[in-house]
Amino acid sequence: MNTNKINIFNDDCVEVLKNLPENSVDLVVTDPPYIVKTEGGGGGAFGYKNRKWHAEIEYMTNGFSNDILDELCRVMKKINIYIFCSQYQLQQLINYFEEKNVIGIY
Repeated sequence: MNTNKINIFNDDCVEVLKNLPENSVDLVVTDPPYIVKTEGGGGGAFGYKNRKWHAEIEYMTNGFSNDILDELCRVMKKINIYIFCSQYQLQQLINYFEEKNVIGIY
Protein backbone atom coordinates (compact mmCIF):
# COMPACT_ATOMS: atom_id res chain seq x y z
CA MET A 1 0.00 0.00 0.00
CA ASN A 2 1.34 3.40 -1.01
CA THR A 3 1.16 5.83 1.90
CA ASN A 4 2.51 8.84 -0.01
CA LYS A 5 0.19 11.79 0.09
CA ILE A 6 -0.35 13.67 -3.17
CA ASN A 7 -1.77 17.18 -3.22
CA ILE A 8 -2.65 18.99 -6.43
CA PHE A 9 -3.50 22.68 -6.19
CA ASN A 10 -5.54 24.52 -8.76
CA ASP A 11 -5.56 27.94 -7.20
CA ASP A 12 -3.80 31.29 -7.13
CA CYS A 13 -0.13 30.30 -7.03
CA VAL A 14 0.99 33.23 -4.92
CA GLU A 15 -1.60 32.58 -2.23
CA VAL A 16 -0.90 28.85 -2.05
CA LEU A 17 2.87 29.37 -1.95
CA LYS A 18 2.64 31.68 1.05
CA ASN A 19 1.12 28.86 3.08
CA LEU A 20 3.42 26.02 2.08
CA PRO A 21 6.31 25.07 4.33
CA GLU A 22 9.89 25.08 3.07
CA ASN A 23 11.16 21.93 1.35
CA SER A 24 7.71 20.39 1.13
CA VAL A 25 7.11 20.10 -2.63
CA ASP A 26 8.49 17.39 -4.92
CA LEU A 27 7.45 18.81 -8.29
CA VAL A 28 6.10 22.07 -9.68
CA VAL A 29 4.37 22.31 -13.05
CA THR A 30 3.42 25.88 -13.85
CA ASP A 31 2.10 27.95 -16.70
CA PRO A 32 2.71 31.50 -15.47
CA PRO A 33 1.66 34.66 -17.34
CA TYR A 34 3.55 34.96 -20.60
CA ILE A 35 5.30 38.00 -21.95
CA VAL A 36 3.28 38.73 -25.05
CA LYS A 37 4.52 41.20 -27.64
CA THR A 38 1.56 43.04 -29.12
CA GLU A 39 3.16 45.81 -31.11
CA GLY A 40 3.17 45.94 -34.90
CA GLY A 41 1.36 43.73 -37.38
CA GLY A 42 -2.06 45.09 -36.47
CA GLY A 43 -2.03 43.72 -32.93
CA GLY A 44 0.77 41.16 -32.92
CA ALA A 45 -0.30 37.80 -31.60
CA PHE A 46 -3.88 38.98 -31.23
CA GLY A 47 -4.41 39.98 -34.86
CA TYR A 48 -6.05 43.16 -36.02
CA LYS A 49 -9.61 41.87 -35.68
CA ASN A 50 -9.05 40.74 -32.09
CA ARG A 51 -7.25 43.85 -30.86
CA LYS A 52 -10.20 44.86 -28.65
CA TRP A 53 -9.39 41.89 -26.39
CA HIS A 54 -5.88 43.14 -25.66
CA ALA A 55 -7.08 45.63 -23.04
CA GLU A 56 -8.91 42.87 -21.18
CA ILE A 57 -5.87 40.59 -20.85
CA GLU A 58 -3.03 43.10 -20.79
CA TYR A 59 -2.34 42.41 -17.10
CA MET A 60 -1.42 38.84 -18.08
CA THR A 61 1.05 39.79 -20.82
CA ASN A 62 3.91 41.17 -18.76
CA GLY A 63 5.36 37.93 -17.40
CA PHE A 64 6.16 37.30 -13.75
CA SER A 65 8.84 38.38 -11.31
CA ASN A 66 11.72 36.43 -9.84
CA ASP A 67 9.95 36.74 -6.48
CA ILE A 68 7.64 33.96 -7.65
CA LEU A 69 10.63 31.83 -8.62
CA ASP A 70 12.15 32.48 -5.19
CA GLU A 71 8.99 31.20 -3.52
CA LEU A 72 8.83 28.16 -5.76
CA CYS A 73 12.45 27.30 -4.96
CA ARG A 74 11.79 27.83 -1.25
CA VAL A 75 9.04 25.22 -1.15
CA MET A 76 10.69 22.59 -3.39
CA LYS A 77 12.73 19.83 -1.78
CA LYS A 78 15.09 20.13 -4.73
CA ILE A 79 14.71 22.11 -7.93
CA ASN A 80 12.27 20.03 -9.94
CA ILE A 81 10.13 22.34 -12.05
CA TYR A 82 8.48 22.45 -15.45
CA ILE A 83 7.72 25.98 -16.64
CA PHE A 84 5.67 26.66 -19.75
CA CYS A 85 6.66 30.08 -21.03
CA SER A 86 7.06 32.30 -24.08
CA GLN A 87 10.34 32.67 -25.90
CA TYR A 88 10.69 36.14 -24.39
CA GLN A 89 10.99 34.65 -20.88
CA LEU A 90 13.69 32.09 -21.58
CA GLN A 91 16.58 34.43 -20.83
CA GLN A 92 15.05 35.46 -17.49
CA LEU A 93 14.66 31.81 -16.49
CA ILE A 94 18.10 30.75 -17.69
CA ASN A 95 19.74 33.63 -15.82
CA TYR A 96 17.78 32.89 -12.65
CA PHE A 97 18.58 29.19 -12.53
CA GLU A 98 22.21 29.68 -13.61
CA GLU A 99 22.67 31.94 -10.59
CA LYS A 100 21.33 29.09 -8.44
CA ASN A 101 23.79 26.67 -10.11
CA VAL A 102 20.97 24.43 -11.24
CA ILE A 103 21.72 22.02 -14.06
CA GLY A 104 19.25 20.39 -16.41
CA ILE A 105 17.65 23.43 -18.01
CA TYR A 106 15.91 22.42 -21.24
